[in-house]
Amino acid sequence: PPPPAPPPPPRPPAEESGGQWVGTGVAPSALAVGDLKAVDVTGPRGNDLTLIVGRRPSEDGEGELFGVTANCGRCSFPLLSARVEDGKITCGLCGTVHSLEDGSFGGDAPEGVVSRVVSGLFNGLKFKRIGIYPVRVLNDRLQLLIPV
Repeated sequence: PPPPAPPPPPRPPAEESGGQWVGTGVAPSALAVGDLKAVDVTGPRGNDLTLIVGRRPSEDGEGELFGVTANCGRCSFPLLSARVEDGKITCGLCGTVHSLEDGSFGGDAPEGVVSRVVSGLFNGLKFKRIGIYPVRVLNDRLQLLIPV
């Protein structure tokens, strides 16, 4: 068989490609470490997007804010029930692990019989990288950088 295709090159930051900061209405204090919250925002082209903001563990204990697309890159299940740890977000349905650095596939993390069966159902589906959105705080509200 031919060797696997190399991974796609990393995408340039949205700021370099003409991205736009959009407000989420969420205060940073509303997110404890490990929390996830769905937000509806309007993108730079007027398109409605549902994204997820969260706070992942960090060395300082304060947690690091992040933004991602709302659904798993394999089974399209909402990531709102996902687990966040070690710089990764794990789908609560199929067990697919996504990197919070670049959205790439990080493997499967099935636990228990039910998770292994469910994960097996999605093995044939093509994986899609999830979107990762830089986060900043302005006037005590989170903003996400959305590419144009």
